Amino acid sequence: MKLKQNITAADYRLLFCFGTLFILAFIFRFWDLDQRAMHHDESLHALYSWYIDVNEGFFGNGYKHDPMMHGPLQMELTGLIFKIFGDNDYTARILYVLCGSVLVVIPYFLRSRLTDGGAVIAALMLAFSPTMVYFSRFARNDILVALLTLSLVICIWRYMDEGRKKYLYYSSALLALLFTAKETAYIITAIFGFYFFMLVSFENVDSVKKFAFSSKSNVIIAIYRFILALCAKFYKAVKSKYKSRSLDLIILFICLSLPLWTAIFGLIQFTPILNWSGLVLISPVGGNNFVGAPYAGGLVIATGFVLFTIWIASRLGILWDKKIWWRCALLFFFIWVLCFSSFFTNLGGIGSGVWSSLGYWLVQQEEARGGQPWYYYLILINLYELLPILISVPATIFFLKRRDKFGIFLIYWSISTLLAYTIASEKMPWLLVNIILPVIILSARYMGLLVGAIKFNQLYSMKIVSYALLPCSLITFLLATIFYGDLIATYKVAGLFILGFFLILIIGTTSIIIKYKLELRLFKFGFILITIILFVFSIYNSWRVSFKYQDTPVEMMIYTQTSPDITKLVKFINGFEESNGKGSINIGIDSTSGFTWPWSWYMRNNRNTRYIPYTQSNLVTISDSDIILVHSRNKNEADELLKGTFHPGLLVKHRWWFPEGYRDMTLNKFVHSTVSIDTWRWILRYFLFRDGVAERLGSENAYVYYSLERFPELQYGLIE
Repeated sequence: MKLKQNITAADYRLLFCFGTLFILAFIFRFWDLDQRAMHHDESLHALYSWYIDVNEGFFGNGYKHDPMMHGPLQMELTGLIFKIFGDNDYTARILYVLCGSVLVVIPYFLRSRLTDGGAVIAALMLAFSPTMVYFSRFARNDILVALLTLSLVICIWRYMDEGRKKYLYYSSALLALLFTAKETAYIITAIFGFYFFMLVSFENVDSVKKFAFSSKSNVIIAIYRFILALCAKFYKAVKSKYKSRSLDLIILFICLSLPLWTAIFGLIQFTPILNWSGLVLISPVGGNNFVGAPYAGGLVIATGFVLFTIWIASRLGILWDKKIWWRCALLFFFIWVLCFSSFFTNLGGIGSGVWSSLGYWLVQQEEARGGQPWYYYLILINLYELLPILISVPATIFFLKRRDKFGIFLIYWSISTLLAYTIASEKMPWLLVNIILPVIILSARYMGLLVGAIKFNQLYSMKIVSYALLPCSLITFLLATIFYGDLIATYKVAGLFILGFFLILIIGTTSIIIKYKLELRLFKFGFILITIILFVFSIYNSWRVSFKYQDTPVEMMIYTQTSPDITKLVKFINGFEESNGKGSINIGIDSTSGFTWPWSWYMRNNRNTRYIPYTQSNLVTISDSDIILVHSRNKNEADELLKGTFHPGLLVKHRWWFPEGYRDMTLNKFVHSTVSIDTWRWILRYFLFRDGVAERLGSENAYVYYSLERFPELQYGLIE
């Protein structure tokens, strides 16, 4: 009988730290969760989750997989939450709050690689990261993907370190959940798979080079021999009884996910091979089928491709390790089929999942939704995640110099993820979750090692003061220089003294450092102090984006957001129905420019709501409504048609967005901006205070018309 391992006081302290951080993260994410209006995408995900809840019978009825809304996992889990707790704005976001809170605890299981201190620092950064906090309160599946991805990384490295087969099974389950969560699973699988491929290649590079360049030949022949030798080595390694762990992982990834990559063959329909035939493998338009789906003769070819890749994956898995392969495959495909078939209530979801999930996004690349420039994520990272990106620079140098295997993996993961999402045509702020996750883990590992290397017991008061004053005075002097004009205007001559004071402070602290020969420890301790300052600023940034401006897009991360006017109008409608007890109000909504959303969610229980594409005749058909909402471009016609039976229309901001003045950046403008003190002043004013944006917000508006018969005493400003 094995004795239980003794738990030390340090273990209890570590568990207490993680427990406290989990509670703080949960409170920070859960607080005032329903105060922000439902975003267009949030309302769509919530409504389709509600379709599961309202249909009686076996779980899953009322929802069918549609690749436009990504994987089915978030809808099915939120549908379960609706069944237990009811449906409202709070419960529509609970899943994401839970995922964001649990994500904070996950580094605990990676502490063998991060160190205990590094794991705590990772948890702190994940708990208060502006990106992680905001999208943990937002009904999109990116935070769910982040939780699954980091869990997968832990299983991968536990297997690399320990070689225990259970981590292959855990990885199989997590990989299945990733593919049911969102199509970014393809990017994650490709990034991790290529890393393992490179590991295996480097393990065998000497023997491959010896074969490839053993005789004189031209470049083409040498490359051919190199590839042939590499394939032979892989085949031999797969059949070998003693396999490397990195080879096990790449085979696992290939065998499980290969059938789900089949839709990539659909691109041949746009090449001379098939474009003459009229066969459709991935449909660029909708209709009777999903966008990205095959039909007619193309369906036969697509089915053949799928069956072929399943056979290839099975043969490779059996060749690798029959016993492990069947267990992993059974676990993976059971979870995958269960989710995509909506618990076997929609068997057609299996077909759309295996082909259209990837096919849809392949043909949607030309849409380039958001239309953001290539440097979009660089702006967001520097605006919201300056702390981890600052730490990642010395971390990269440190781990590359030491040739640290896990550190190099984190560097590769961070850079390749940023490149992948930069290359992808669709750029949205919520994708920053995927980009910043590896940067946070990389930064935390470096900071854990840095803090652990400092001998705090050797520091005395003079050293601490000099360590603290230098970075603080440098930052303050920089800010005072940039805001010099404002200082002079506000404090006149005192502004010069402020500048002079901090300049003298810098010189004085530097003299102390030289006198006491504080050497390299200065930079270590000073760097830690700067990171503490930035961490405090990150908490402030998180509060600002998630609470202060949560539905006002002065924040670039908010991008485009449903206006608070909509929630005020919803509260008025609900309050009127409850107070009068006369049943649901008849509502007519002009669906121009996607105005159906988020109204479809808010009016889900109102059977008397009608959505129409605007025409004069359609407006006449809903003129018996009690409330009519019309897009601003159709206001003049609506005024004429509704005159005498409705009050004059009241302006309602439907959605509004951040002013995107950064789109037209050129090299010339960038160079000019870097040497312009006015530009730096404007950037810092926005960075620190969010100045200069509120008056330039863009918006798409509607006008709401109230029936004179139902609301005879309506006053202007009713929804304010």
